[in-house]
Amino acid sequence: MKNKLILIFLVFISLNLSAQDSTSFKRRLEFYIGGNNEDVAYTYYIDKNLKEASFITGGGMNFIGIRFDFIKRKNFQFGFDLMYNRVWANYFLPYQTVNSENIPYEFLMAVEERFYRTRLMARVNYNLPISTDKFQVYFSGALGYLHSRVNVILSPLDAIKPEEALSKGSFLFESPVAFKLNAGMRYYFKPKIGVFMEFGFGGALATTGLTSRF
Repeated sequence: MKNKLILIFLVFISLNLSAQDSTSFKRRLEFYIGGNNEDVAYTYYIDKNLKEASFITGGGMNFIGIRFDFIKRKNFQFGFDLMYNRVWANYFLPYQTVNSENIPYEFLMAVEERFYRTRLMARVNYNLPISTDKFQVYFSGALGYLHSRVNVILSPLDAIKPEEALSKGSFLFESPVAFKLNAGMRYYFKPKIGVFMEFGFGGALATTGLTSRF
């Protein structure tokens, strides 16, 4: 995945080294990353809803994405947005069972959860009238499909081999609907290449990246 993104980034730069009349741009390509706020949200959810959980830790991979727009008018564009991120959480849960002699006993169960989210959305972008050719202030919205998958592994605390896990599973979860609302700024330091930053919800709270028009 990382190698593919690097290749896309290099192609992105190579396509935009030559100058072009700014009035003739018909398309825009953007590559971006965003802060991972969903790992904090999920560890908070575990802490509040699984009262017996202990030693909760979490983390994840920042949002990465690529999008393509058609520039129909000076202030209006529409296109597609593809975004991916990963979240994980580890914690311990007390587990009760019985041994071979039917005597109940309790031990700690290690729980590993890995969440994968991919969003594919149609989007619209509107530049405010105060925008210029080099500096743009905009609002954008997107709606589409959310593919969410979670991998769960339950293991006794003293298990040291993967085959000692009591349970493993992979399943889909959440609503399949993805949406995104943002406000941002875009600055072109070259006729075809620039940077942008935006804030919103429906994914990363803050996003920054490179933009190209051609």
